[in-house]
Amino acid sequence: MKQTQILLIGILLLASFLRFYKIDTIPHGLYIDEISISYNAYTILTKGVDEYGVAHPLFFKAFGEYKMPVTIYLTSASMSVFGKNEFAVRFPSAFFGTLTVLLLYCLIQILFKNKRIALLSAFLLAISPWHLQFSRGEFEATIALFFYLLGIFFFLKFRDHKQFRLLIWSGLSFVITFYTYNAYKMITPLTVIVGVVYLASAFAQFRRKLWIFSLGICVLALPVFLFSGGNNRFFETSAFSEYGHVSFLQKCFVYPMIYLRNYLSYFSLPFLFVTNDGFGRHTVVGMGPLFRFELPLFLVGVCALWRQKKEFGVRVIGFLLCIAPMAASLAVPSPHALRSLLMVVPLTIIVSYGVVAFWEKKNKISKVLFISFTLFALYEYGLYLHLYYTHYPLRTALDWGGEYKQVIAEAQKRQKQYPQIVVNSSIGMMPLYSNFYAPSLHYLFVGYNWQKPASWHNKKVLYITGENTKKDHYLQRIPHTHLQDIHFSNLNHDTFARFWEL
Repeated sequence: MKQTQILLIGILLLASFLRFYKIDTIPHGLYIDEISISYNAYTILTKGVDEYGVAHPLFFKAFGEYKMPVTIYLTSASMSVFGKNEFAVRFPSAFFGTLTVLLLYCLIQILFKNKRIALLSAFLLAISPWHLQFSRGEFEATIALFFYLLGIFFFLKFRDHKQFRLLIWSGLSFVITFYTYNAYKMITPLTVIVGVVYLASAFAQFRRKLWIFSLGICVLALPVFLFSGGNNRFFETSAFSEYGHVSFLQKCFVYPMIYLRNYLSYFSLPFLFVTNDGFGRHTVVGMGPLFRFELPLFLVGVCALWRQKKEFGVRVIGFLLCIAPMAASLAVPSPHALRSLLMVVPLTIIVSYGVVAFWEKKNKISKVLFISFTLFALYEYGLYLHLYYTHYPLRTALDWGGEYKQVIAEAQKRQKQYPQIVVNSSIGMMPLYSNFYAPSLHYLFVGYNWQKPASWHNKKVLYITGENTKKDHYLQRIPHTHLQDIHFSNLNHDTFARFWEL
């Protein structure tokens, strides 16, 4: 076996380990979108319908919006193998996240014919905080990124080998992105247009095949654009929603400025290397989506690639970097690490180029600096792993829904003791989590104005509330016994839920 193959296998094993190790417990709990995806996946697997009883839908209604189908059906397949648990829910994202590392290696080989750059890019993506963060949770963007790169891979293979079946595989891969994550409704069409124009101008004999390729993508993607319900989320997060009342002329000036401001925010050095976007589900506190040691190497890589700016591979990387935040810039807040996940690919390649360019300098100062960067990189990655596995679960307990599982499990234990269970709406997502974790748990979900019915006078009631019971005036007026509290798994062990007997 060649040395390159051994190194690639080692990188893939590392990528797999980093994405699968403890994914059922870290992040702590399933957040609400994971619960929605997994519950629909389970009902599809067991009953062939979604949570509303629609048989094998193309779009899944959830929280007033509609979710794309690919992740849900993949999760359903995962559950058929691993059962209904956290590992099965997160398996598709971790699996395709690992495959993306291999795919990036193959892409670099096509673009630059450089095994060193390809191996280094794969390695840096394998350990990337940005890519790891979204590979360890059930995030649709991670799966969409894989199929988008797969579409580019087959398109480039067609450019080199002129086999129409490669163009078909490219088209199918691109179509899957439409049905996986909303940002690719903009990213994929722009990519296809640029790719088709390039090939049609460079290879006139392929124009007929390219027309068939383009038409096929349009036909298969048409339902996504015709289905108006899929745009609800866009209108909710639109960067322009607060300016809807201004005149058309004002919009012509204001909208481009807003978009440009959002777009440039994705290239902010503090966002990329220091703070990230501030969301607990996206961020390890104290770390950016890229490592700090990558900043000087990134700058060296930009300079090295600029000297080769006319090369085809360099232009592809530049295109990816430019297009990656385009869809995300239409929404607020900006910057947003999840919506711009595609950026991790060109940025990783640029850093890899910087590493090689730095190493190839023959003077002693460069070698000393390179060794210093390596030592700093080892320290920073060790710090990242420590923060992620030790502090991240404690700091982000409010962002992930682990405590709902505890509350539901405790309610199930007490179900035989209490003929009536009442859950106060202060535990707002209880119905969604109980649908997934315990469909057989029967309880009444009530607001703060609920009162114990007269017909329940002689019945013991298990009453579950959130931490703050001051709004629950009825609870203050009647005899009640405090049974236990469920605490957040955070630094302060704040109270998440309280159990009472009425």
